[in-house]
Amino acid sequence: MDHAGTIGLQELADQLVACETTTAEDRERTVTSLYHTHLSKLNDAGVLTFDADQQLIELEERADALKPYLELAAKDRVQADEAYPECK
Repeated sequence: MDHAGTIGLQELADQLVACETTTAEDRERTVTSLYHTHLSKLNDAGVLTFDADQQLIELEERADALKPYLELAAKDRVQADEAYPECK
């Protein structure tokens, strides 16, 4: 993966909702969903390590298997960025 290091749960949530018109309540739902569902499943699958106490996320080597799917998502993102330049 090209991304190294860790990211905080709040920062990840901010990135996920950056291009959407959201309320503070919507953002909090995203954090809750990540915390209670998505991150624990990805942690259990060995894709990432989620430190719930410090709310930090770090990708593991196993995440490399997801690279083709992430590249496809990135292409979609580029198209979205071209359509909505304010979200870059």
